[in-house]
Amino acid sequence: MPIIETIVMDDGTAKHQLVFDQDLMYGVNDAANQMIKRIVDIYYQHRIRHNLKPGEIIFIDNRMAVHGRSPFFPKYDGNDRFLVRCFATSNYQHSADARINGGRTVAAIYS
Repeated sequence: MPIIETIVMDDGTAKHQLVFDQDLMYGVNDAANQMIKRIVDIYYQHRIRHNLKPGEIIFIDNRMAVHGRSPFFPKYDGNDRFLVRCFATSNYQHSADARINGGRTVAAIYS
């Protein structure tokens, strides 16, 4: 899988986006593994943390932001964090093959 994807927009212009998953990607050789390490190092040097308070919500456009979540160890005491994944689309039919029984829930491996 390429790390940089080029997307041709409706107006014919090209847009580049980073496609990267530090937990699921690995290099095919030493040079590729060094590049992955470099990308991860740059991310850690420039990341910004934000701890959500009760009642706050955050929306992140996966196509525009490199983002992640800190490790989580549940205590099962009723105060654990709760993560809900949602998707927004300008074309509902693009998800038709992934929706369960034609409903509104998307069947995803990592959701």
